[in-house]
Amino acid sequence: MIESTQGLYLPTYASREGFKPGVCVGMAIVHIIACLAPWYYTPYSLPLLLGGWMLTGGIGISIGYHRLLAHRSFDTFMWLKYLFATFGVLSVQSGPITWVGSHRLHHRFTDQELDIHTPKAGFLWGHMGWIVFEHPMIAAKPLGTYAADIAKDPVFQVLDRYYLGINILLGIILLGIGYLCGGMHTALSFLIWGGFLRIVFTWHCIFSVNSVCHYCGYRNFDLSDDSYNNPLVSLLTFGEGWHNNHHFCPSSASLSLRPFEIDVAYYFIALLQKLGLAWNVRVKTRNKST
Repeated sequence: MIESTQGLYLPTYASREGFKPGVCVGMAIVHIIACLAPWYYTPYSLPLLLGGWMLTGGIGISIGYHRLLAHRSFDTFMWLKYLFATFGVLSVQSGPITWVGSHRLHHRFTDQELDIHTPKAGFLWGHMGWIVFEHPMIAAKPLGTYAADIAKDPVFQVLDRYYLGINILLGIILLGIGYLCGGMHTALSFLIWGGFLRIVFTWHCIFSVNSVCHYCGYRNFDLSDDSYNNPLVSLLTFGEGWHNNHHFCPSSASLSLRPFEIDVAYYFIALLQKLGLAWNVRVKTRNKST
């Protein structure tokens, strides 16, 4: 059983049989290469890092994977859904079907035994341990089962199946553009800052929603789970850190319920709505839903 804890250990169901060495080695390599960033700094580095973080973490994960596909808090054209999902793929957090399925499973069993990334099983487990160990819930039932509304779409299937290949292709493109801009040193700068470092930074920003926001912050609502609002995480995730608000009403496109709770992702959705690119935008306030 999962017991409430402040510890950093892995849960008992993180068994040797469920360990995924390929994933563990891959994540370690990405982190190690990202550490080379200071030696490959160029004038392009920060724009690549910040621009990639906004596209993949903001539009890809927060808006595309999370609010659009997982919770259907607004609707848009299919081509835009595919574009947002592609940005999500480039965050290297699995394909859209897998991501949506795991997130819906989290909401179904939040901070219970069957929640695949509750930090009640250990802070480290909630942050990233669940990625390198197979949770029994996933082994028993494919995650696509929880994302049936998108699992049959052939484009989402391709993005889910070949998401690693798509990211390798992006790495090759970054190398090529960087080489044309300034030779091999610039090419490696593009790859490290626009690829590896951007991936690591985006990973830990998003992972913090699963760990930090079920661990510390403040609560607007006394829910049965351990979700918290955390301003710092919100700053790093375009509003995802207002997590207690989100668990209060998961289907809302806006996670902000107080004036100081800035939700950049929702502002982007509202802009899409004004431009006629989004509709059926569901918004929950303290008093009403629209």
